[in-house]
Amino acid sequence: MTLLFVEAAQRKQSRLPVSFVLPINWQRVIAAVLVAILVCTLHCLLFFWYGSRPAPEPFSEAQPLPMMDIALEAPTAGAMAEVKPVETKPTPPKPKAKTQKKPKPKPFKEKLKSEIKKPVTKPEEQAAEPESQANASPILDPSNRKAVAGTKVNSTSQKSQVSSNTPARAFAGYLNNPKPHYPGIARNRHWEGLVYLRVYVTADGRCGNLNLQRSSGHDVLDESAIEAVRKWKFVPGKQGGSPVASWVTVPIEFYLRD
Repeated sequence: MTLLFVEAAQRKQSRLPVSFVLPINWQRVIAAVLVAILVCTLHCLLFFWYGSRPAPEPFSEAQPLPMMDIALEAPTAGAMAEVKPVETKPTPPKPKAKTQKKPKPKPFKEKLKSEIKKPVTKPEEQAAEPESQANASPILDPSNRKAVAGTKVNSTSQKSQVSSNTPARAFAGYLNNPKPHYPGIARNRHWEGLVYLRVYVTADGRCGNLNLQRSSGHDVLDESAIEAVRKWKFVPGKQGGSPVASWVTVPIEFYLRD
């Protein structure tokens, strides 16, 4: 009896399970299937979440504004008869104001006596002068050039000029102003010429500014004239009886006596 029991026990121990190992190809197939199942599950969850969202509110179309109908009734014949047309009187054209032409200011001309006393030179003084002498004397404008001969104009002719606006006169007080110096180089080379200077005479009769209007053709003569006229004194122009500053043209002629 004992022997049989032992044999049975040995047989039971031999039937224990043995470890099972799948081949590598089957493992790869099973892993791929599991990944596919997981991806499908995620997609199903996403579709379920998207479908469970609340539906968006529908857009309502804009309603057009109500139209307003305006009807104009034609006036009746009686109303037309009552309304009289208003006659508009034509306004007469305004007379054009005549533009008065301003009188052109007449050029100021100083009245000088036709007869000017010439200086009487004694024969002794004429004999003392050399045969050739250089003189530089200021002159008036070409139209009044005869008026300057070395003598002062009578004061009666100057007082007779009654004007509210008189230009500055460079020849007034001519004998009191020093003559320009005749340069030695110009005398030796027999240079002569006429210089025109534009002088700004101040209210007190002094030279405020000086410009060369026309040259004599020789710089030494121009510089001598400018240097002398800067020190001159003038009679200023008057406006309303009071002296005012003004411009004046001063011609100076350089010539040689025989």
